[in-house]
Amino acid sequence: MKKSRVILVVIGLTVLLISACSKKQKFDRALWKDGDGLEFKYRDNMLDDLLQNHKIKGLTWKQVQDTLGRPQGTKGLSTYYDIDIKYDGYPPSYMKRLFIDFNQDSVAVNTRIYEKTNRKKKK
Repeated sequence: MKKSRVILVVIGLTVLLISACSKKQKFDRALWKDGDGLEFKYRDNMLDDLLQNHKIKGLTWKQVQDTLGRPQGTKGLSTYYDIDIKYDGYPPSYMKRLFIDFNQDSVAVNTRIYEKTNRKKKK
């Protein structure tokens, strides 16, 4: 009986520690927009909630900008928001972006995550 209580306590503490260490947070429009143009420290923590619980597909270009702010760039019918970039030289060693694809009527039809790691080659 004692052994099972100890196991339950250990499991409970482990779950508590794991959940406390999680940096995930709910999407917050003000925090999403908070950044200096090079670093947006809250975006990566909010990305999962944004994509799972907030409807982006079907929004117009203006509605997306009202929600997420001005994008960092556009490529054709897609726009992107920087999520995380590690600048330790050029090109950056790590890049994560949220792309939103629009149709000809400026309605969002798709979201996708772009991630790239540039590992320096050993000489």
